[in-house]
Amino acid sequence: MNGIGIICHNLSESLIFTVNKLKESPNNIIFIHLDKKIDISLISNVEGANVHLIKDRISVEWGGFSQCEATLKILEISLCYPINNISIISGDDVPLRSNNELGRTLNSGIEYVAYQNNRITPVNPDYRVHYKYPKIFFKRNKNVYHKAYCKLHELMMRMGFHKNKGIEKLPKLYKGTNWFSISRTAILYIFEYLNKNPNYISFFENSFCSDEVFFHTILKTGDFKFNDQATEIIPYKCLRYIDWTSGPDYPKKLNAVDLIYAKNSTNCLFARKVDPKYSKTDLIKLFLER
Repeated sequence: MNGIGIICHNLSESLIFTVNKLKESPNNIIFIHLDKKIDISLISNVEGANVHLIKDRISVEWGGFSQCEATLKILEISLCYPINNISIISGDDVPLRSNNELGRTLNSGIEYVAYQNNRITPVNPDYRVHYKYPKIFFKRNKNVYHKAYCKLHELMMRMGFHKNKGIEKLPKLYKGTNWFSISRTAILYIFEYLNKNPNYISFFENSFCSDEVFFHTILKTGDFKFNDQATEIIPYKCLRYIDWTSGPDYPKKLNAVDLIYAKNSTNCLFARKVDPKYSKTDLIKLFLER
């Protein structure tokens, strides 16, 4: 059984398309986490026998630890079901493969987790976790005052202020994309690690964009046998097609040309994020005609 965990903040056309396609297979179990700030009845019409709306929800802030908490909710609930793996995607993603193709790839025994490498400008994950960030950092649209405050805070961090206490207890930190597909064994290891290291979460509670560090560090730490044998042969290691270079938005809002390229010219399972101008009907036609 394949688990699909969807983190969303509204009822998008891509979400409807994705859930309708994935729930066609009895081998898929879909878990949807809707931002707690949104009325859950908004997505009640996407339910199905193998679609589960998470009731105990998190109020998610961009860049905040709440992103990790929402993912942990999905991982925890998924273990109550007979899944072999789980893929974490957003409500703006669409599957690029048939349900049978998804199943074959996801049950390969490989952890599809992307770690930053030399193809992009590396970001030091220490800077995101070793310091405490105020909530003003998590505003997507900052005014002049907000920007000035953040600049001052960053200056003070470079001077050694606002550090988390006890950070020397943290393992080496690793960074990658927060969208991944992992095995049930990996999920169990994550919770085993958190149980053995109860202070680990506390270091991330005031961090910035730590959903790109939290899980990646756990899976690279300790006794977990990380099967990343495909690192050199899979261009998109997490099997997500995400365009960080073309703009004007970062990541780019994918259009029809992008989606067809991702489907026909890459090995990716999912594409994100889809331009909201496309309706569910547009997406059905787009993929059925190719």
